[in-house]
Amino acid sequence: MAKRRRRRKWDDDEKRMICAQTRVAGVSVSHTPLSNGGAPPAAWYQFSGDRKGQHPKDHLKDYKGWMHADGYAGFEDLYRSGDIREVACMAHIRRKFVDVHKAQGSSIAEEAITRIAQLYAVEKRARGSPPDERRKLRQAEAKCIFDDFEL
Repeated sequence: MAKRRRRRKWDDDEKRMICAQTRVAGVSVSHTPLSNGGAPPAAWYQFSGDRKGQHPKDHLKDYKGWMHADGYAGFEDLYRSGDIREVACMAHIRRKFVDVHKAQGSSIAEEAITRIAQLYAVEKRARGSPPDERRKLRQAEAKCIFDDFEL
């Protein structure tokens, strides 16, 4: 069976310690849409000797747009400029609510975890669908969950 290619653009930057060299690697992953020549996903590694925020700042100095990344504090200056907009990771957001709920038994945190579970369920149903169908499902089911989610 042939592997199905997804039509999407997704970028992620993640820091990893490379034990053999004790270097930090910035990983850029791009899933290119089929309309862009059908190129396969690609990964590019940028190594730096430490985790200073200057490295991603230099690496992304000409970039303008959205960035999906982990909660690395070195990205904060990038978001402050307004040129790069953060796309928050729901798993990282959920983890904060889980921590608060475990520590304090917060009913607000518990409600947030429940709503995030509802969003995960929508994404599970959307998985593997064409982009237009995913968008329609998200607008019909996830948008109202987000709209009711008061922070």
